[in-house]
Amino acid sequence: MRMGSADVRASNISAVLHEIARQPIAPSRADLAHSTGLTRATVSRLVDDLLHAGILTELETPSTGGPGRPATPVAMRPGGVIALGLEVNVFHLAAVALDLSGKVLAQDVQAGDFLASEPEPVLTRLGRMAAEMLGRLRAPTTRYVGAALALPGLVSDGRLLRAPNLGWRNLDPRPLLDPTGQLGAVRLGNEATIASWSVARLRPGVAAGPENFIYVSGEVGIGGGIVLDSRPVEGNHGWAGEIGHVCVDPNGPRCSCGARGCLEAYAGHRALASGARLPAMTPAAEILAAAQGASTAARQTLDGAAAALGRAVAAVVNVLDVSDVVLGGDLATLFPALDAGMRRELDEHVLARPWETVTCSAAQISRMAASRGGALSVLDRVMEDPARLLPV
Repeated sequence: MRMGSADVRASNISAVLHEIARQPIAPSRADLAHSTGLTRATVSRLVDDLLHAGILTELETPSTGGPGRPATPVAMRPGGVIALGLEVNVFHLAAVALDLSGKVLAQDVQAGDFLASEPEPVLTRLGRMAAEMLGRLRAPTTRYVGAALALPGLVSDGRLLRAPNLGWRNLDPRPLLDPTGQLGAVRLGNEATIASWSVARLRPGVAAGPENFIYVSGEVGIGGGIVLDSRPVEGNHGWAGEIGHVCVDPNGPRCSCGARGCLEAYAGHRALASGARLPAMTPAAEILAAAQGASTAARQTLDGAAAALGRAVAAVVNVLDVSDVVLGGDLATLFPALDAGMRRELDEHVLARPWETVTCSAAQISRMAASRGGALSVLDRVMEDPARLLPV
């Protein structure tokens, strides 16, 4: 199928913007022409369009000390294009604002206990956090492009179908989150899938980490994300990655979802704190310290969680042929105590083990990963089609 002139222009704008995002040093128009293969005239015209739209800015021209006019570097304009990432966690609410350079412009975390909660007061509170943040950041030269809301449950077609730990079912959160429409377009997604954007992207449009990996996030529940070719995969209905409800023992303890023997029943925060004989709200770092200290109960509990994680992850590795596993949330904190046990199970159960090594690691960003990932997911769409922000 032949591309029309508008499609060619959109593709070229995206290529230029991606190249600017990828370069560690702000490039000039000549640099961009060389790296993209476009003509200097085309690049110059596209850069001028992006400058006039407030997406790019020209930096101070460096002194070359030689004859001729020095090239002017261009970069993402700070705060020029922004998005919000919002998160409902069982124990906190979070909001983050990022711009196209990936810089955090603002963030807010408010603690709470939202187990078996009512959605209206929780979402109203988060919506107020988001609206206040956006109000502080709005300016005549700022382009706000939307928000993403991460929820700990099954999300499909703009509805939260089920969030067992929140006690929410069959709900469209957006009218409660934003009754006046201040936040504009709000995408919904599963918490772990959205959090995997924080591992998959260094900044909007720039891949980071392994190209293909399984992300497993631990809080009260256990969530997962599948990343292929540096992009999180949501599946046909948005349910991909629900590793927390993979059965590791059909005779195991009852899970919050109602089934028996789910991974979450072994590696979720409540299971870990209870098994370690610690209060339910004990931070993961304290559970780890107990296991590394004198607590036999904590050590045995984490050993059991590691084995369950290894079995569940091995099943996913065998199905997807993915060789990297990244742990986030509480599991990233607990990684030193989980790594060896997971590896034993992976060595035992991964069919390709004689020829391929599965690498396990802890996410570098675990706190607020879902809210940051939400903003990244919105801005990544802008990187794919920045022409929609420009005049026709």
